[in-house]
Formats: sequence, C-alpha cells, structure tokens
Amino acid sequence: MRQLAVGIVVISILWSGPVRAWDHPREIIHGSARVLEKGETIVGILSPLAYGLVERITIFTHPALLLLLTPNLWARFSLLDDDSAIALETGYQQSLLVLEYGDTTADDTDSSSANPMPGFFQAGVIFSQILGRHVQLSAATGYLVRFGGFTTDLNEHTSGLYYRLNGHLLFGEVNLIMAEVRGSWFSNASISFPTGTLIYARQLGRTRLGIGAAFGEFPISTNFNNATDPRQGQSGDTVALPVFPWVDLWWRF
Repeated sequence: MRQLAVGIVVISILWSGPVRAWDHPREIIHGSARVLEKGETIVGILSPLAYGLVERITIFTHPALLLLLTPNLWARFSLLDDDSAIALETGYQQSLLVLEYGDTTADDTDSSSANPMPGFFQAGVIFSQILGRHVQLSAATGYLVRFGGFTTDLNEHTSGLYYRLNGHLLFGEVNLIMAEVRGSWFSNASISFPTGTLIYARQLGRTRLGIGAAFGEFPISTNFNNATDPRQGQSGDTVALPVFPWVDLWWRF
C-alpha cells in the first residue's frame, strides 16, 4: 500500500501543473542558446537530464547512458539572453565497454581485437534568434574530436568541426514543433551524413509528450551470429534505415 500511495503522489506531481507550458520561445532550451533558471530541472525518458546549476549555467547528462557504462556530461554557459542569445557549450561522452571482434574463443586472445572505449569531446558556440512571438531559430558550431573507436590506440583521434541547426515553432501555447539537423566534418576530409529530427510536442500539465521521427542513416544489424570486424571495412549483414520513430516524455520543474 505504501508503494501504491507513493506512486499516486509521484504521478499526481508529474501530471499536475500550470495550464500553459511555453509562454514564449525563450523558454525552449532544446538545441538553443537558452538555459534553465537556477534550480530548475528537466527530466525525461529519452531526453537528457538538465539542471540549472546557476543562473547562466545549465548542465546535462543522459542517465540511461550511465547505466550502460557510458559517462557523459554537457554544459551550456549563457553569455547573452535576450531576443538574440549567445551561449558556449561543451560536452564529453565515452563508452567504458571494451568490445571484442573476431574469434574470442581462442586461448590466446589477440589484444588488437579490442575496441578501446570510443568517445568524443566537443566545444562550441550557439546563437539563437527570436522571430515574432512564435519562432526561434538556432545555429551551433564548434570543435569536435573523436577517439578510441575501431582502433587499438587510445591516443589516436580524429578532429574536426560539428554543426547543428534548430528551429522551434510555438503555437497555441501548449503546442510545439521542433526541427533539428546536425552533422560534422573531420580533418581527414570525411563528412558525416547529416541526421535530423522533426518532433511535435504537447504540454500536459507538467508533462511534455513528444512524437516524431529521426532522419538519416541508422544501421541495424540483421545477423548477430556472423558479425564482422568493422575495422576491416566489411559491411556485414546490416540494413540502413532512413527513418526511425521518436517518442518521449519529459517533465520540467
């Protein structure tokens, strides 16, 4: 009974709240130069956990990735917060899982078959601009470095630039459309295939429900029993999906 009572209280808190969710596009922090107020929190199922550390600094992390031994931490530092907004952003993510490729049943496992904890670090600047009372456009770019991956040298890395474009359309005060395109360019002249998302979000008390799709190239393995070594450039049995569904719930306190 105690667990049931606690559950009812938690659900009541999560679903209760003001009638209006977004009074102005300045309140939308997803992919923009905006930050949370001190002590304000956003928590979601797929969305990162966000916390207003101080008035001009918000930190982010994905708890689900932490459970998968993938530490990650992001920070956004607001420099200007008006109709035109500027912020600095930085982030780090790295998997602590060491994957093995090839025949791992051999007695003398070759250490070169190990994937040494891939990760990346990025730092850049975001600019956001309000257009009227319903539209916010944002652009971000900066330095990106990837390390580990399908190489055996932890010191080996690839650096380049990343970019991100975001658009927010707010209408009816409880309805929001969010669009995003992101990609990267590396010093070895490789350009990543850009990915994008298009999401419709609805305010339900304190709860936000988001439904949409992600666009890009999403490789899905179709044969787990005949895996190939990605470091050798072999494609294996994979299917690249151009569209992937996106559904999330998040709360703002």
